[in-house]
Amino acid sequence: DYFGELLAQAAGAGASILGGCCGTTPAHIAQAARALEKPGTRLWAQPAPAGAAGAALPGRNRLRDKLEAGRRVVAVELDPPADDRVDAFMEGVRALRDAGADAVTVADCPVGRPRADSSLLACKIRRETGAEPLPHLTCRDRNLNATKALLLGLSMEGVHNVLLVTGDPIPTQDRDEVKSVFNFNSRKLIRYVSGLTDSGLSTPFQIFGALNVNAPNFQKQLELALEKEEAGAAGFLTQPVHSPRALQNLALA
Repeated sequence: DYFGELLAQAAGAGASILGGCCGTTPAHIAQAARALEKPGTRLWAQPAPAGAAGAALPGRNRLRDKLEAGRRVVAVELDPPADDRVDAFMEGVRALRDAGADAVTVADCPVGRPRADSSLLACKIRRETGAEPLPHLTCRDRNLNATKALLLGLSMEGVHNVLLVTGDPIPTQDRDEVKSVFNFNSRKLIRYVSGLTDSGLSTPFQIFGALNVNAPNFQKQLELALEKEEAGAAGFLTQPVHSPRALQNLALA
């Protein structure tokens, strides 16, 4: 009776959807239905906001468009600041934008040391400079739920390019106080984000992976890259090419 009476009051106050939570039984719902059928109980019909029907149109991804057109792309990496003073970092972003860089990539706590969050900086870059950010996302210290929440926030802010990497472990000298948490690797993360794109995001993510052209066993790196491509990676960023061997490896890729 108490449950039904309060739901009827909620309907009278303007609620358009009514129901119960944990512990609600068929008897509760039946009593609520009887209370709502009493004369004088107003059931409000909330009109849908204009333009609500239909799926949102996908947003433009300038970096993806340029890559798909076969045009040369220039991406420059800026390390995030180790404190909350961001002016010099943002000046660097604007200088790169004005010089013609197509994307500014931002590492996710490189070498496992804490720095300003790459995703938050990506949103700030996009919002305040109009430059195209490419945040790195590591598998370290996030489970899949936290990663999905972060990606949804990036998408809302118009950030649709991500570099997904496993990430460096915490430095040895810090492990007494800080523990590395790895629930998955970069291939699984790429597959997960690719699945998110297929599940109804208004604008798909362009997913990039990492390829180490300086690795002693480069054949293994190629095998991993093929797995990443199969999982949904559209492209790869490599380490710098400073040797003939690295150039040969790049040609093999």
